[in-house]
Amino acid sequence: MLKPDFDDHAEEADLVELIELFERFVETKEQHYFDEESLERILEFYEMRNDFEKMEMVADYAIEQNPYSSEFLIRKAELQLQKKDYKACLEWLDKAIILDSHDIDIYLIKSDVFIETNQIDGAQEILEQALLMVDRDEHDVIYAQLSDIFEMKEDFESAYEALSKALTLNPKSEDALQKTAHIVEMTDKFDESIKLHSEIIEKDPYLWLAWYNLGRAYTGVGLYEIALDAFEFVNAINEDYDLAYREAADVH
Repeated sequence: MLKPDFDDHAEEADLVELIELFERFVETKEQHYFDEESLERILEFYEMRNDFEKMEMVADYAIEQNPYSSEFLIRKAELQLQKKDYKACLEWLDKAIILDSHDIDIYLIKSDVFIETNQIDGAQEILEQALLMVDRDEHDVIYAQLSDIFEMKEDFESAYEALSKALTLNPKSEDALQKTAHIVEMTDKFDESIKLHSEIIEKDPYLWLAWYNLGRAYTGVGLYEIALDAFEFVNAINEDYDLAYREAADVH
């Protein structure tokens, strides 16, 4: 069996060869077949380097070679969103949804378009539609996004409810955990937050963000000693999380 570091080196060498093949193909038009996995790896390579021109070139070629792959249509839509070409983005998403109406990225990108064009109600409708279409194990992502919509509308109660649903579905949702403490303070739902995060920690005591939110909630109800204990647990699990040190200092 190959050692992991040897495997990594071999994989890196393979990627370099793949990129060289693709760039030679672009330059010379020399025929070469790239399968879907290879094209995705090439896309990721250029994405890491923020080379959007090359990314679009790869996406166009991938769509030409794989016209029934929703994945590459979605990638093309993402690129149009980054270019602020909202009309083109929506057109590519419309093509993708015909091939796979259950792909969560279609709805997330579409909602981003609506948000960026100040159509907040439209973004909410898209995400609510997504709840009917995508797999239930991805609903936590949608609820976390919906919380942002509700916060934009200053409907903080609904924002909290959305985050609570997200964490009930997936207690490890980092996105939802990171958003919760702020919304709790906007709604004074400290008791609810204590109950929610205590239940999460009971199932997984190493979720440091849950401990952090618990500490913030205990601070909110004036139980500073218990809050300090929670922040100490945060730093015991993740010593690099500076906010917990600051919160602990404020509690002292």
